[in-house]
Amino acid sequence: GNERSGSGPIKYKKNGFADKTPGGKYFIKCFEDLTGLDMGDGSQDFAGFRSSTYNPNGYLGWHKDDHYGVYTIMFSYCVDNPNGFYRWVDNHTGEITTLPDKSGWSCKSMIMIDDEHAEWHTIYTAIPRCSLVVTFGEYEDFLNLKNLIQSDK
Repeated sequence: GNERSGSGPIKYKKNGFADKTPGGKYFIKCFEDLTGLDMGDGSQDFAGFRSSTYNPNGYLGWHKDDHYGVYTIMFSYCVDNPNGFYRWVDNHTGEITTLPDKSGWSCKSMIMIDDEHAEWHTIYTAIPRCSLVVTFGEYEDFLNLKNLIQSDK
């Protein structure tokens, strides 16, 4: 179900890896050209790269990524007429916030450095959705990319 549980395994359904798809490979190439980051040769300026494709009715159950110790920027792409969400629980208030998917690209940033900062979250989509995640071990590197994303480039 969609109930939060302890730190057990993340439950996946109908998901794959976006960097294995033509669209994901194209995004990575464009991303590298724009940022100067190299996503594939092992000498990255960041802690890691993850990707997911969500097929219709795909989801990630409630989980908390506090074991990564990273600052995260997530890019998501949804086709027309999206029907899904990213949902998280505020650590301080316990309030659950749901951010509905929208057509095209969106970007979110998250801090997952420890249990105090990482938030419980879940993802669901009724239609195809792609997420590409870049993680940084250093706040300054994370902030540099975040500032680039928010610039006119």
